[in-house]
Amino acid sequence: MKVLFLFGTLIVLAVILDIIWTTLWIDGGAGFITHRLSNMVWKMISKMPLGKELSGPITLMSVLLTWIALLWLGWTLVFASHPHSIYSTLNNHTLHWENFIYYAGYTIFTLGSGDYAPTSPFWQILTNLASGTGTLFLALGTSYILTIVGAVVDKRIFARGFFSMGASSDEILIDSWNGENFSAMDSSLAELASELSALAVRHKAYPLLHYYHTKERNEASALAIPILDNLLFILEYGIEEKSKPNPILLKKARNAVEDYLGTLEKAYITIPEEPLVLPDLERLAKEKLPVIENEVFEMKMAVVKNRRRKLLGLLVEDMWSEDDLNVL
Repeated sequence: MKVLFLFGTLIVLAVILDIIWTTLWIDGGAGFITHRLSNMVWKMISKMPLGKELSGPITLMSVLLTWIALLWLGWTLVFASHPHSIYSTLNNHTLHWENFIYYAGYTIFTLGSGDYAPTSPFWQILTNLASGTGTLFLALGTSYILTIVGAVVDKRIFARGFFSMGASSDEILIDSWNGENFSAMDSSLAELASELSALAVRHKAYPLLHYYHTKERNEASALAIPILDNLLFILEYGIEEKSKPNPILLKKARNAVEDYLGTLEKAYITIPEEPLVLPDLERLAKEKLPVIENEVFEMKMAVVKNRRRKLLGLLVEDMWSEDDLNVL
């Protein structure tokens, strides 16, 4: 029976560690239970009808219910490890597994009056500990789950704000060209950099945020960020020097994208071997924008191949394709 006690204790400690890791450790990503469960749920439902839209809510509820189930299971094993850990306050009938399950459940959820009570000070202390873990850690997990909803709203607001500028990097650049330079983009670059930096921090704090997807193009940050990166590197490497926007703002925006891509390493993203396809400067040249030759641009972009691989991984995992980047 000592094995049951040890096994139950390990389950309880594992759940507590996973909740703390996921909810309170901002730089730690999701806990080991949460990370594996989230991956499994995403793989199961991503190919189903409405799977993309429902993946976020289903993943969050799966994590919360798993925390509850494992905590309940752990304490059930602890109390069931001794036949006389609790007794019936109504009669002296022999206790069975369903009795220990019932006792562990009402203890971690309410510590209300029940038909069973602990038999000794040792089991009384464990009953208090069980109640404490239920009250504290399940409440912590629930509040964390609810907070993610607000972060999802911010994520979609960022995407909507970006796509309000244009559907593609070419369209944004063409509309921003004043005949001499791209100075009109300065304020937009500053705003996008600030919003994306905040979004990157939210993804670090709430790794389950990665599992919220949408089929609406103008709300998909996983599509907006690769398009934004194309825009930034065309401005950095594809435009003649005299026509570039404020270099400080351009650098700030590039770093914001890099910070966001850094959060993918602790999420579910699989980084492919090949990088995201490079943007073509031909359309911009036809519109008389001061772009350099495509061959020179491609040579300059070779230094950001790893970054482009992450962008493609983000795009593919969110079920978009490279063709979705260029909507005319």
